[in-house]
Amino acid sequence: MTRPQMVVVALLVLTVWLALMAMGAWLFWRHAEVRLALRDQPLTLTLPAGLQAAATVNRPLTSRLKASPRVPLEVDQRVRVRFEDALSARVALKTVLPVHTVVQVDQQVRVSAPVSLDVPVVRWLPPFKVTVPVQLVLPVQFKVPVDTQVPLDLDVLVSGRWPEDLIVPLKASWSLRPELDAPLRAALTRETLFTLQGPVAPLALRIPAMDLRMPVSWMALVAAPPPLTR
Repeated sequence: MTRPQMVVVALLVLTVWLALMAMGAWLFWRHAEVRLALRDQPLTLTLPAGLQAAATVNRPLTSRLKASPRVPLEVDQRVRVRFEDALSARVALKTVLPVHTVVQVDQQVRVSAPVSLDVPVVRWLPPFKVTVPVQLVLPVQFKVPVDTQVPLDLDVLVSGRWPEDLIVPLKASWSLRPELDAPLRAALTRETLFTLQGPVAPLALRIPAMDLRMPVSWMALVAAPPPLTR
């Protein structure tokens, strides 16, 4: 390889290296962050005139609620009731039942009875006594009017099951007085919007601890002020 060729290769390598260094510096400048840990740092805050700001004040509130209020309760509705068990009840009844009717009898009555007969044989001889069994059917038809009063005196135990649901109307009015005795915790939040009409004296603040992250692109090199001479 000749000397001019070596010079060209060296220039190419140097160009590539400078390009890589410039690319790395640009990436570091655009995406890198600087982390600062501030501990017990004094700070002076100056608010300009015309600043619009909002102030929020949060104040916890702890109390105890103890009361006995009067609460009226009105109920007017229909309730569906189902009886699962058997219903038992004792029924006592004492009364007089009037009976007004006509009993009609229409039937055939069979009659079977012996009949004694005197049968003459000869005039000069006494008659013979003969017993003949007789069977016949007699039709019987008559009406008997019945007009009476039948006394009833019942004392029985009855039981059964209700087959369907019952719709029971429920209408009542109560006046309740519940006892309230419980701790009460709340937070009062108040937000105020204001605008500074004039300049405000600088406020002296102190930061006990703060972690600050800042992009490198925000940083700038500023000449340090000269030291104060006494």
